[in-house]
Amino acid sequence: MNRNIIYSILFSFALLFTLASCDEISEPYTKGNEVIPPIDNTQPKILIEEFTGIKCVHCPKGAAMITQLEAAYPDKIIAVGIHAGLGFANPDKNPPLNYDFRTKEGNEIYDFYDISLYGQPCALINRTTYENSLVLMNEKWNEAITQFWDLYKAAEVKIEVKAWYEQSSRRVTAEVNLNYLASQTELNKLSVWILEDSVVKAQKTESGGDASNGSIITNYVNNHALRYSFNGTWGESVNDGNIPLGFMSQRLFEYTLPADCDWNPDHLKIVAFVYTDNAGVKNAEEAEVEKTILLKTSLTKRK
Repeated sequence: MNRNIIYSILFSFALLFTLASCDEISEPYTKGNEVIPPIDNTQPKILIEEFTGIKCVHCPKGAAMITQLEAAYPDKIIAVGIHAGLGFANPDKNPPLNYDFRTKEGNEIYDFYDISLYGQPCALINRTTYENSLVLMNEKWNEAITQFWDLYKAAEVKIEVKAWYEQSSRRVTAEVNLNYLASQTELNKLSVWILEDSVVKAQKTESGGDASNGSIITNYVNNHALRYSFNGTWGESVNDGNIPLGFMSQRLFEYTLPADCDWNPDHLKIVAFVYTDNAGVKNAEEAEVEKTILLKTSLTKRK
């Protein structure tokens, strides 16, 4: 059972960790003949909610494009793979396409934005419109990203995320800290999700698969797969009413992995983002889940 809590916590722990690094970009990223300038660290990060599925033959191309965008904009793109849709994500009863990535939250987002009316891969880019559409096919993703940064030069809220996994209890804990750099008059919502990288499962493809018919990649690597939401499909309110400049909030979330859960704790990460219904995502952040030895914790539920 997950709990959303504000806390008073005393603990000491030992971290077991690995360091990951991004590939360096040797040349500036370009769009046509235009050189895209480096992204300033004060700018908000971009949340890409990519709709995909194990039976979507074009979706490996979408995943490859996200990898390219992550390389072009290091530490500025946060991607979430949402497996949803009866035609593309519904698993077979028998192998190889029998793994079920679907989530309750992913299905509800898919239905809310009428993703079935579009082909896949498609995505929401910060839940903002580009060329009068919220749902964008992959050839429009980079254009929408550059437009967003043209409009929003500085983040309105800073997000910090820490996360750890306590092996004996199988508990994932996420700490999210918000610091508002601009006042807000519209209701802000916070969503906190668990994602998993490096999930190796079968995937349909256009061509080049390693199965006998050439249309299935049997060892396809799925990254940033949505696994769970700590606070439901649409998150929770950050504050009732207006938010003043300098407002800060610290929140703790917990989820205990079920005994039959096949997620790899070494590959989990947490994504947190703040959004409004009208303006879309204001900022997003992510953090890898570290393994810890949690010695003492005092928690107080938020009423």
